[in-house]
Amino acid sequence: MLLQTKHVQIDNICLVCHEEAESVFHSLVQCKAATLCWQIHNPNISTNETMEFAEWLERNLSGQPKQATAKIITLCWSIWRARNDLVWSNKSWNSMKIIAKAWEYLSQWTTAQEVMNPTLTEALAIKEVLSWAKEWTEKTTTTESDCLVVIQLIRSATSLRSRLGKVIMECRTLVRELNNVRLYFIKRFANMSAHELAHVSRMYPDRVFDWGSIPVNVQSCISNESLE
Repeated sequence: MLLQTKHVQIDNICLVCHEEAESVFHSLVQCKAATLCWQIHNPNISTNETMEFAEWLERNLSGQPKQATAKIITLCWSIWRARNDLVWSNKSWNSMKIIAKAWEYLSQWTTAQEVMNPTLTEALAIKEVLSWAKEWTEKTTTTESDCLVVIQLIRSATSLRSRLGKVIMECRTLVRELNNVRLYFIKRFANMSAHELAHVSRMYPDRVFDWGSIPVNVQSCISNESLE
């Protein structure tokens, strides 16, 4: 479709159903494979009327709760992904696979948003450090965090029925099992090295740094703090 707008001569017939001219609306709504997905997901979603895709999407999202909106958008994405897999890799998806992939992606995305919660992220980081401390039984491990909420939760007996609560409970268990761990709250301005390293780590996933490869701003923070 996009190639045609750039005057590239290609066959405009839908490569999924081989029956109708391809358009965004046809591919995502009225192609047989797409229509079957919508019928399985929600029979109340109309696929009969022909219109611009943006109008169709606006109609079907109007008044919908957040979760239903997320499902419609994710299913659109999965239908398009299946179409591209067929066109570019000659791999065919049936409707059940398209729907299953949509819900799998939505679940992963939802989990990722939860993990991005700063308090939960800090708790997960402390849990990871405590897990490492198990291997260093001959040394005392000092763990510092600038998240007072997490430190207080680990030290308290408060019960939380959430993912954060589960991680906190795991941290408490590790602290009880280890006698070589010291857990402290430290204000951020006194621990800028860790703050800077956490910030840049998002740009270098799965990267292990040594002194020669560590980003300059982090190296500078470490040097300054070591002199204080």
